Amino acid sequence: MAPASAVDTSAEAQVCTPSERRCSPSDPQLVERCNANGTAWLSEVVCNAASGQSCGPGGQCAPACQLAAAAKGSTGCRFWAVDLDNAFVPGGTQSYYDGANAPFAVVLSNVSASLSAEFSITSNIGPVLLDGKSAPLDLSPIPPLGLRVLYLPARNVEGTTQDPLAYRVDTTAPVAAYQFNPLENVGVYSNDASLLLPEVALGQDYIAMSRAQSFTILRGFLTVVATSAGTTQVQLTFGPTTLQTLGGTAKALVNGQLSESPIASYTSNATAYFSLLQGDVLNIETNKVGADLTGTRVHADHNVAVFAGSEAANAPDTIQCNVSKCTESQRLTGSKCGVCQGDKKTPCHSNEHCSQFLVCCADHLEMQLPAVSQWGSDHVAVKFEPRGKEGDLWRILAAQNDTHLTFDPVPTDSLTGQPVAPAVLQAGGWVEIDTRDSFEVFSAFADGTPAPVMVGHFMASQDSPGPGEQAGDAGTGDPAFSLAVPRAQCAAYHVFSVPPKFASSWISIAGPSTANVAVDGETLPSTAWKPINSTHKFARLPMAPGTHRVLALADPSGSSAKISVEVYGHDQYVSYAYPAGMGLVDLGLGKGK
Repeated sequence: MAPASAVDTSAEAQVCTPSERRCSPSDPQLVERCNANGTAWLSEVVCNAASGQSCGPGGQCAPACQLAAAAKGSTGCRFWAVDLDNAFVPGGTQSYYDGANAPFAVVLSNVSASLSAEFSITSNIGPVLLDGKSAPLDLSPIPPLGLRVLYLPARNVEGTTQDPLAYRVDTTAPVAAYQFNPLENVGVYSNDASLLLPEVALGQDYIAMSRAQSFTILRGFLTVVATSAGTTQVQLTFGPTTLQTLGGTAKALVNGQLSESPIASYTSNATAYFSLLQGDVLNIETNKVGADLTGTRVHADHNVAVFAGSEAANAPDTIQCNVSKCTESQRLTGSKCGVCQGDKKTPCHSNEHCSQFLVCCADHLEMQLPAVSQWGSDHVAVKFEPRGKEGDLWRILAAQNDTHLTFDPVPTDSLTGQPVAPAVLQAGGWVEIDTRDSFEVFSAFADGTPAPVMVGHFMASQDSPGPGEQAGDAGTGDPAFSLAVPRAQCAAYHVFSVPPKFASSWISIAGPSTANVAVDGETLPSTAWKPINSTHKFARLPMAPGTHRVLALADPSGSSAKISVEVYGHDQYVSYAYPAGMGLVDLGLGKGK
């Protein structure tokens, strides 16, 4: 064998730049340096795991939490969780529909293969040491790639309120964090889950996405959490479909005494102002059937966490009377100038005229929302694993005026059988698509520059496409709320958890047509993939409860594709869904428009 100095150093033989440093692909603690000839990577130093260090950009050892913060993704070391308002419907001698009082849980997945993660949970009254049944929480360190399920004491958000109800989660190593409301589906008939976003990635400007209030006592909500020390000023500008919000009470401790003040009821396009202290939860709920907080703007002078959803809502929203084309005089006189969403032709003036189109059943919805600056202009939308002939609901929300939507391929509307037409949206406006298809959606201004949108993904009700029970119904599950991840915010690596006690759980993976992907160490065969269009493909896989890893494998050049992963599951009249992870980089779309 020739000595190292005699090895061919031509461009074909070189694999790196001499003296270049990198993190080892096989060991996140190991720093490697390129040899003098550029022909091999050599081990140089092992980052100190005991002090919480890991290898970062440029092959530099640094605190893992610092590296996670710089990466601006959904893994991190501080999160805020909220026991959001869930459905409670009494019946007879016992509650048969009680998601509100079912166990609320936070789940932490340690994403490091080498670092243990110590953690703490704090509320406004101090460290949380006991679970919801007053038993000691397991606060031992989470091992590398380990999972910890934490059933927390109930801090139910109820109605319109301002109250210091938030939980703060701190860790010594990066984790992926989720909240399940509740975690177990048994006997509650109302649940969902949310990916939690790290504090360092929060913003000051948001636009809410929710769903219309379907029933008198099951309301939509918008929730703002103050995360900064001191006072945070919050301004809400309610969207045009808000109709009416529920009045409530703001609670605070003043000199050790409970102080209460009223929160007014607001109508469409109204503006409201609130002062929040760290850990305060401001929750605004709708108070009229048909009221929808989608399009409501949130502006704060410090970073805040924002959630939105519903105690329980229907999808598809077939009992809605669409009066968007009615004149003001027609609305005031009660003219049946609208059409029911159920068939898009039955005349109506209010939802009462469309009750025959109700698709059972409603379910709890919740999702923590990204700031507007993190929205994208190119989203791959993958249908949930089909349960029957049901469609999925995709709600596309615009941040700015003159936002043009186009599709590839063009999806077919589940109700009409017609192709979905391109749309032009104004700021805070949205379009909802009911389709059985997967597709890619692009958003741009008239001049072709990218326009920011948020794409919500809603699972359809168990009796969908309905109404009533019939052959081809979904047959299991109910509405759940997730988000399609912008292509610019996709990642090469995802660690996530799948909850227990659901009849079926799945993941959907979307990525470039050339991507090679491994799930829990096993490379997916080509037969697992289906094309979306000429540039993207998707795969859907059943998943067992527990922690899972999805990795886009490096190509010969060392580059890895960016992929999205959506996690979801269902059982009789219950479901959950959430993106496994997402980038939270400020994409800067639409600035100057």
